[in-house]
Amino acid sequence: MEPMHLPLRPFDPHAIWLEAVTDQERGLQRRYDCSLYRFYSADQELLYVGISRNLPDRWNWHRLKTAWYSRARHVAVSFYAERGDAFRAESAAIRTQDPLHNVMRPKPKRAKRDRTDDALHAPPAPDFTSEH
Repeated sequence: MEPMHLPLRPFDPHAIWLEAVTDQERGLQRRYDCSLYRFYSADQELLYVGISRNLPDRWNWHRLKTAWYSRARHVAVSFYAERGDAFRAESAAIRTQDPLHNVMRPKPKRAKRDRTDDALHAPPAPDFTSEH
């Protein structure tokens, strides 16, 4: 199954955490194994990239534990059939899109990864010009 990339949408960090996820996102999360999400500020700065099998729970964790969450005003969500694909997309997005609040996971010691395929794995850039 091919990844499903939803368009950038407005995000309210003050919404009740169970309502922060849309019905469409909930439905896709039941069909796909893992989600990748990217939070952006009102100034279109990429704040954070993450993956989760349960968006409401993970976003609630960010709401409770991070300082950047209150700055989030837009979110882009992609869905992947396998967690490994979401992890590769997350790693590529962190390397190529430079989010302000991510700390890259440790690199595997056995082999250096080839960065040339980042464009294949990274989710598409959001379109801030279209109406949401």
